[in-house]
Amino acid sequence: MKRSFIALLAFLLISFSSEAQRRRTIEYSGFFDSYYFRGPLNISIGAGVAGYNGDLCKIFDCGKISPAFSIGANYKLWPRVMFGADFTYLKIKGEDNIYPNRNLSFNFTGYEVDVYGRLYFIDDVIRVARDRTRKPKVFKAFVSAGMGGLGFTSRAEQISPYTDTVFKIRRVYPQYTVVFPVGLGLSFTISPRVTIITDFVYRITFTDYIDDFRADKNDGYGMAMIKLQYSPTMPRRHKSKKGLPPPEQYDGPKGTETWKNRKPEEKPTNNDDTYELPPENQEQNPDEMNQEENQENQEENSGW
Repeated sequence: MKRSFIALLAFLLISFSSEAQRRRTIEYSGFFDSYYFRGPLNISIGAGVAGYNGDLCKIFDCGKISPAFSIGANYKLWPRVMFGADFTYLKIKGEDNIYPNRNLSFNFTGYEVDVYGRLYFIDDVIRVARDRTRKPKVFKAFVSAGMGGLGFTSRAEQISPYTDTVFKIRRVYPQYTVVFPVGLGLSFTISPRVTIITDFVYRITFTDYIDDFRADKNDGYGMAMIKLQYSPTMPRRHKSKKGLPPPEQYDGPKGTETWKNRKPEEKPTNNDDTYELPPENQEQNPDEMNQEENQENQEENSGW
C-alpha cells in the first residue's frame, strides 16, 4: 500500500505541473451539445465515518463510530463528467447485533486506492465566448462509480459468556480484494477555487473477511464524508482597483454594424425658392427682351 500511496502522490504532482502550464480554452462537445472548459485539476481532502454491512451487523448499526480519511484529485474531462482518484484510510469496529449470544466483535483497518468517475446532473452553462465571466452553479448533485483495491487487516474476538474470557480468532486468508465504489453526492461552490463536497459511497467487495468471520455472502462497507476541494489553477475573481479615475464616456458606435442596425442615409433637400427660366429662354439676353417689349407697346399706342 505504501507503493500505491507514492504512485498516487506522483500522479498528483505530474498532473498539477502539466495543468499549471496549460491555459484553459473553450471547447465544444457534440455528445452533450454544449461548450465547456476542460479542467481544472482539483485536490481534495476529506474526513467522515465508515460503516460495515455483513454477517454481524448492518451498515451504521454496529454501535460504534469509525473514522475515515481521504486525499485525492480529480479532473473535468467533458461537460458534466469528472474523473479522479482517491486514497482512503478507514477503521471499522463492530459487534454482533444479529446473534448477540455469539458475543463476537471485530476491529478492521483498511487502505483503499480507487479511481472513479462522476456524472453531474447540472453543470455551468457556457454557450458562447462571452459566458466566460458567468458565475458557476452553487449547488451541483452528482452520482459516482469506480473501481479500486483494498488492503486490510481484521481481527475478531469472542467473549465467553461464562468466564468473560476473550478469545482471539486467527484465520488465514488473503488480506486484499477488489472493490467497486458507487455513490451520490452534492457539491457546494464557495469560490472559484474552493468547493465543499458531501457524498456517500458504498463499496461492493469480493471478500467475506471484513469482519474476520465467514458466512455465505460477501461483506461490504460504506463511507459518508465531507471533502474540501481546492483548485490551484483556477483564476481568481476580478478585483476592482481603487484610486483610478473613472473611464471616459464613449459615444461612438457600439457593436458590429449589420443590415439590421444600419441607419438609412438622409437624402439632400433643396430649399432654394428661386425661379429658373425654361430652357428655350435661358440663352436669350435680358436686355433684348426688354427692347422687344417696349417696341410692342409703342405699336399698340400708335394704332398700327
